[in-house]
Amino acid sequence: MPREMGWRDLFDWLFTEEHRLFRKSVRRFLEKEIAPHVADWERERALPRAVFQRFGEMGYLGLAAPASTEDADVVAEAVLYEELGRYGTGGVASAIGYHAGGALPLVAAFGRPELKDRYVKPSLQGEQVGGLALKEPAG
Repeated sequence: MPREMGWRDLFDWLFTEEHRLFRKSVRRFLEKEIAPHVADWERERALPRAVFQRFGEMGYLGLAAPASTEDADVVAEAVLYEELGRYGTGGVASAIGYHAGGALPLVAAFGRPELKDRYVKPSLQGEQVGGLALKEPAG
């Protein structure tokens, strides 16, 4: 990128027409299928497994997972997270974000072949969901 580019130029350079169309598609999907339920899911502190499966059907899981596709696209993944953030939700965005951008790429990139065979494809389809477990040193 040339040094004299401004912010608008940067966005025009970074986001292709394909990314703009992807954003519109993601936004329509979220407005129709996710936004009407966000308040309930946040209140219940639970996200139905079917939501992950629907994201998988749409091809929104593993956009940047190294082993999932030859044309991994971190910009498309950023668009997905940016659009998820429009709904003022921490739980839904975090659950989808950690699964698709945390757990899945790690297994896809660094997992042993048998782990990849067992987890990557079902994770891309939303049939299996990655999680995060932390333990405090004194816990």
